Amino acid sequence: MATKISATSMTFKTYLRISRSKSEQKGLLRTALFYFTTHLCRCQRRRIRQVSKAKRAPWYSTLPERTSASILTIMAQQKSFIKLEGRIGDLTFYKTQNGYQTREKGGVSASRIATDPKFQRTRENNAEFGRANAAAKRFRDALRAFIQLTSDAKMTNRLNSRMSRVVKADTVSDRGERQVLNENLGILNGFGFNSAASLSNTLFVKLESSIDRSTGAALVSIPALNPKVVIAKPEGATHYQFSAALASVNFHSEEAEFSFAMEESDVLPLADLGEALELAPTLAPETELPLFLAFGISFYQEVNGKHYPLNNGAYNALSIIKIDKG
Repeated sequence: MATKISATSMTFKTYLRISRSKSEQKGLLRTALFYFTTHLCRCQRRRIRQVSKAKRAPWYSTLPERTSASILTIMAQQKSFIKLEGRIGDLTFYKTQNGYQTREKGGVSASRIATDPKFQRTRENNAEFGRANAAAKRFRDALRAFIQLTSDAKMTNRLNSRMSRVVKADTVSDRGERQVLNENLGILNGFGFNSAASLSNTLFVKLESSIDRSTGAALVSIPALNPKVVIAKPEGATHYQFSAALASVNFHSEEAEFSFAMEESDVLPLADLGEALELAPTLAPETELPLFLAFGISFYQEVNGKHYPLNNGAYNALSIIKIDKG
């Protein structure tokens, strides 16, 4: 299909160039748009019929049981030089980071998924998926001031996936009823909030960290360092800053319940040797909630004596480095 569309596009562009009037050009564009959408609809419908005939079952029945979406889609890449955005009938045209794509609406109705015994596994998966996403959002809310130091558009999806592993680690509850249990929260340790800059590949020193539940204090010790050797600085950076955050989160209350504290170092020049530092964010003592200690390094560029975040924090590395499950 891609070869035919490409060849047609080249022929159409050649013909369009030799057209003499603007009205004729507009007419040709409308005609090309009509044939393009018609051809795409036919290809999508032919694909659905082929899958249904091969499996002798509805095409959506071939998907794994863990599918949690109530609306299923078929997606295609737009190869024509005419790029579309919007909706035409059951087709939706949209732009992503991977280019222009098209998808067709279809699938099983929500009412059938909610009542049909054949979709019992799907209902169980949906319940646990929603529970994991709610816990991940509460976790993000607790650390929001810390997370804002960096920028990663896919962080939410990655955290939802990690929290789903926490839910599935519950060996006590029945399927569909599994919860976020404190004893399984260690799965979140090492989670990086920026996939483009991991802490282990940005800062090459051994950190000493501890959490004292009785006092509510956490401690991160950073040894003396030579930034030119142990910090993988991005291009354009002139300064850096360390940050440590401590948060307690209640994943079981109906209302959001969390506490947060953060401490930051001075903004330090990358050209000078760094002295040993200690960061000690502190919460109220004797809490019974799980405690999460996060650490990160941020980069800045100095211009006329002012420090500006480098590329809006796209190179900042932030991670969970210690968890006290409570």
